[in-house]
This record gives sequence, C-alpha cells and structure tokens, in this order.
Amino acid sequence: MEKNLIFEEIFKHATNNELDILNSDTCSCIFCRHTYSARGVKEWISTGNGTNAICPNCGIDAVVGDASGYTFDKASLKEINLYFYNEENMQKDPKALITYVSRYKSGKIRCNERNEGLFIKYCDTLASYGDIAACYELGILYDEGGSFTERNPEKALYYYSSDLLCYDGEALTKLGNLYKSGRLGNVFPQKAYECFAKASSLCSLKGNIAFFDCYVDGLFVSADPSFAFIGYSKLWGEAYRRFIRTTGRDITCFHHLCYRVGKMFMDGVGVPQDDVSAIKMLLMASYAFSIRNSDGPFVDIEDSEAYDDTMQRIEVLSRKHNLKKSEPIFDDDTFYDSFCEAKSADFKILRRCAFVPMSFDEENGLFSFRLTSAVPRLIVDHKNLFCSFVEGNTKWTFGDVSSAVYGEASQFDLASGNLNDGWCFTSGDGDNMVSVATIVYADDKVDEEVEEEILS
Repeated sequence: MEKNLIFEEIFKHATNNELDILNSDTCSCIFCRHTYSARGVKEWISTGNGTNAICPNCGIDAVVGDASGYTFDKASLKEINLYFYNEENMQKDPKALITYVSRYKSGKIRCNERNEGLFIKYCDTLASYGDIAACYELGILYDEGGSFTERNPEKALYYYSSDLLCYDGEALTKLGNLYKSGRLGNVFPQKAYECFAKASSLCSLKGNIAFFDCYVDGLFVSADPSFAFIGYSKLWGEAYRRFIRTTGRDITCFHHLCYRVGKMFMDGVGVPQDDVSAIKMLLMASYAFSIRNSDGPFVDIEDSEAYDDTMQRIEVLSRKHNLKKSEPIFDDDTFYDSFCEAKSADFKILRRCAFVPMSFDEENGLFSFRLTSAVPRLIVDHKNLFCSFVEGNTKWTFGDVSSAVYGEASQFDLASGNLNDGWCFTSGDGDNMVSVATIVYADDKVDEEVEEEILS
C-alpha cells in the first residue's frame, strides 16, 4: 500500500476514537509528535463524526491510541506529521488554524517557544485571510510581549493600524495608547487623540476613558477637567452595572473609572473637593483592582501604578479622618454608600431584592429589616474602609426613624430617598408602581457626621 494511503488510514483513528483510547496503553499525537500514557487523555470533543480525544500536550484532536494497531517512533511521527500538518496544508485549512489559536490563547496548549511560534504564524495567516480577532491578538502580543516574544512597538503598530481593525474600538484605543506612550520613539498627541475620539464614537468604554483622559492631561486639546469628570461619571454607571451584575467577573474599566473619579473628588479637580465620595470611589477601585490581580501580578504598568496610588490615597484619607478598617455596619450610612451611585439620591436595584421587615422600636427610633437577593451584593462602608461582595441575605438597622410603613415581605426593585428625609422602596413602573415600604426620619434628626458629609 502506498505510504500516503497508510497515513490516511492511520489518521482515521484520530476521529471517533473514544473506545480506541480507552483500550490503549499509550497514545501518540500526530500534531505535536508526543507519545504518552493513554490515561493522560482527559478531554474530548464531540464532532459530527463522533467523540475525539484531545491531546493533553497541544490541545488538538489528532490522537491515535495503540489499540488502533499503530504505534510510532519519533521518525515515523515526524513523517506523518509533515504529511498532514505541513505549511501548505495548514494554509488551506483555516478551521485548523482557528482551533489551534483559540486553544493556545485559552491555555489548553502548553506554553513553550515552539507553540508560541506556531501561534504567531497561524495568527498571521488568519489575519491575511481577513480574521479581525487574529490581527488584534498579534497587536497585543507585540504590544505587551509574550512568554517567548519580545515587545515590539513597530510590529504592534503594524497590526493595530491594519485596515481590519479600523472600526475596532479596543484596537483603536491600544493604538492611541501606543502613540501616546513614546515607545515609537516620540509622542504623537494628535494621532493619539484622533484614535481615542474614534474609539469613543464606536462606544468603547476604554476608548471613552482614554478620550476623557485627554481633557485631564491636555493632550492635543485644552485641559478641561470638569468636562472629563462629567464624562467619567456618565461612563461609571454602565461600568458599575456590569461589575455588580457579574459579581466582579466583568471588571472592564470599573477599577480605572473609580480611581479617576475618586482622585478628582479628593483633589477637587473638575469637581468640588469631597473626601467622603473620594473614599467610596477609591475603596471600590481598590476592591476591583484586587479582583483583577487575583490571578497573578499586574501585567499592565498602568494597572500597577493606579493601584499603588489608590492605596496611598486611601491611607492619606484614613489618617485625615481617623478611619480604621473593620467589618461593615449595616446602617443607613452604609445603605447610602452601597446603593446610591455617586451623588444620586435615587438608585436602581439591578436584581430584585426581597424586603423582609423585622422590628420597629418607635421609642428609640430603630427600624430593622432584611434584604434578600439571589446573588451577593456590593457593600461599601466608607467609615469602616470596607468594600466587598456580601452574600444576598443582610440585616439592616436604620436609626432616628419616626415612622415606618410596610406590608408583608415583598419584592422591590427601586428605592429613592436620602440620609436626611428617609427612603421609599417601590416595585414596578409608572401607573403600576407599588409601594413596598416607606421609612421616614425624625424631623429633629441630628447627625453631625451626616451633615458634614452633605456639606462636603
């Protein structure tokens, strides 16, 4: 039988090979040319032709077990590999390239110099076919550097400025940062600003932040921090909603927005100086940065510098106001800290909460209730320097309450009010709005700390 026919026959055993692998002692991968124990195969992929074994070394479904009747030495593996996976064949099979690229990026393929080289080669081929994602991946690789690839700003520029990415907000933001960084041998303010402006128009959150940064730094435009603060504040709500909806998994730009807004409140730049709002924002920034950093040290120097400055600012404000880190107290101040966006008096509960009344001590003006939700909620208590997601069942006690009107336990999705007058929990919209509970503070409520917060 001709050798190529033998190879084709062998390769059939890489498809629908679950029984083969389970009955084998050893396996060989035709793609990465490794031989190993069949017990090392832990992953499988279902295709139209059955269930295929995934190689634990390279992540490709090109595994042949010895139960097929075929075994290989290094020379024969190399020969069959070059028959199926030579450059010409790979160029003709974008699906195989995409499979390799996605599995390498997700960590399913072992990170070594050879595999990273293949990743680059296959991304470049896919980019030549018009694959936007592959072009962007190469831009990032040369911009940030890989495990075995040096940073190369010129190559990053080449990919980021490709026609494929001219309407990609994330790539335009990266390109703008490259022009702004000076790593191309000079700073190009106009080009950076134009990239950020276009990314902003394409509704990129990162692009919008970079665009408003230009008005803080005076990059190619006259500095206008008030305009920048308004812009950051409008973006903050969307970033906050993404952050809490995903219990911190979608950080996006939330950490950087909190840091920027907190810094402006603290310094009185673009907005009146306000230490309380600054602490709240910086606490949220610190918490989001800690989640961002949970998988390993910061890679981006901007992340590292912003985090360090966030922690230093919290320390300065803590000393100034004699604040100590402690567990949260679930009172009306913490309620305001946790659920009111920036300076807004109203807030939207993004996932419905159950309101469960507990007790009302009229003599002492204390009203207690529980909020129960299916997911953890982001709780902020600036007085105790606390910010974290807390499981969905929390007991709250409000003081200086003159009256509390409520029915049985009920769901609500909107609350309005403030620290002076009280709160109203409602459900529904417009004509269908139903009041769940109303909490009114005493007319003579005196809380110097709250008054100081409001004045600030």
